[in-house]
Amino acid sequence: MTLVALYALPLARAPLGLLKGEILAFQRMETLRMSELALATTLAKLYKNEILWEQIAKSDSPITLFQENVSTVMEGVGQRAFHETCYLQTIKQKEGKNGEDLRLLKITVSFETMDKKSLWLRLEKEKKKKKKNEEEEEYKMSYFYEVFVSKIPDQIVPL
Repeated sequence: MTLVALYALPLARAPLGLLKGEILAFQRMETLRMSELALATTLAKLYKNEILWEQIAKSDSPITLFQENVSTVMEGVGQRAFHETCYLQTIKQKEGKNGEDLRLLKITVSFETMDKKSLWLRLEKEKKKKKKNEEEEEYKMSYFYEVFVSKIPDQIVPL
């Protein structure tokens, strides 16, 4: 029995490592999907003028558009909870040829795990510990998008 256990343990390590990799890949795909949904929501709000033009003025610090708790469910593995935050910041601003206000916006969507025992969090902290001279931080997964927007000045159209 001891010999069987000694030989079986190394053989089980590879499949368990593959399973961990699959779980991490799933979590990354889900956070990417949720970040693209947040991007689409933000772009729709910009298009509908729900985000005021003055709010996206050029500043050193980004503004927080929204924060919410989201979760993913993977059958057989369970539910993973994240705190999602969406930031908006103007990177560049320029006046166009026809007087329009052109801006390059940076939209950042961050996910912070709420499950402190998460495999994802543990593996990323292990990676950080291997790197020298880095401070111990809470792990966040962030996605960055850049979008050009413009505001055309009000014009009176003759009838």
